[in-house]
Formats: sequence, C-alpha cells, structure tokens
Amino acid sequence: MPIDPQNALLTVQSGLAQLSTLIVSYSLSAVGAVILLVIGYIVAGLAERSIYAGLGHVHGFDETLRHFFSQSSATPSSGLS
Repeated sequence: MPIDPQNALLTVQSGLAQLSTLIVSYSLSAVGAVILLVIGYIVAGLAERSIYAGLGHVHGFDETLRHFFSQSSATPSSGLS
C-alpha cells in the first residue's frame, strides 16, 4: 500500500497541533498546582506562627503543648505519629 506524502504531512501536522494543545493545557494546570502548593505552604506557616503566639498569651499554658498544637496545625499528620 503506497503512502501518500501529502496525507502523511497533514497527519503529522494534525498530531503536532494536538500535542501542542495538550502541552499548553496541562502545563497551565501544573503551574496552577505549584502555585496552590506554595500558597498552602505559606498559609500553614502563618497558622503555625499565629497559634504559637496566641497560646503564648495564655497564662500557664505548657510550652510542650504550645509547640505541639502549633506544629499539628501546620502538618496534621505530625500529631499522629
């Protein structure tokens, strides 16, 4: 079966157009995910510092529990181990 060069060229061009569309759409999703991860990391750090400072104002609150509660707010799984 002979291969038509014109048809093959159109097929390759169509495939490259689809590939570029996929790359652009998924790269934007990946960039959005990284931005969301960075924002979450910053918010968790702010929450940790706020809780640590807030518990520092409570008279007689144990320093170990203060540290524990502030750390467990930033990383919930750390309180389980």
